Amino acid sequence: MKPGLLNRMLCLIALLVVGGTAYGQLDKKVVPTTEVRTATDLLTEIRSQTGVRFSFDRTAMDSLQVSPAKGESTIQQLLESNLVTQGFLYRQVRQTIVIYPAPEAPVVQEPTRTNFTWASRVLDKKSGEPLPFATVTSRAGSATADARGHFVLTDIPSDTVTVIIMYVGYA
Repeated sequence: MKPGLLNRMLCLIALLVVGGTAYGQLDKKVVPTTEVRTATDLLTEIRSQTGVRFSFDRTAMDSLQVSPAKGESTIQQLLESNLVTQGFLYRQVRQTIVIYPAPEAPVVQEPTRTNFTWASRVLDKKSGEPLPFATVTSRAGSATADARGHFVLTDIPSDTVTVIIMYVGYA
């Protein structure tokens, strides 16, 4: 066998061994006892049977009731069925499985559509003089300006609004 090939095979074997211990923990088999009542009890039982270490908030796990399936299960199956279903996630960090609360899903709120009232004045762009009795129209309705160019439009939707102003003699 060539020396280079032997070195590559040894490196591959070393990676498999190291990788197997680091990432194979979730596949370890456990048989929970009947005394398991809280998540802390479950994690303690898993550690005593497999040597797998956990990092978690003890207060949260003490108050979390679990009911693991009878018989043999993998650590992953136990975590999924007892913790993930109750709002916790887990991640393996080196030789430790870290358990943490799942982030709350953001509440998506539909924008509230409100109507508003618009009171303004119609003026000539060049002279600044009021345009009396101009007609102001929107999708919500129309209004006629008074002798001084004042008008009020009501119930205008808060989304996009197009306003059309018409005045006799203007183009």
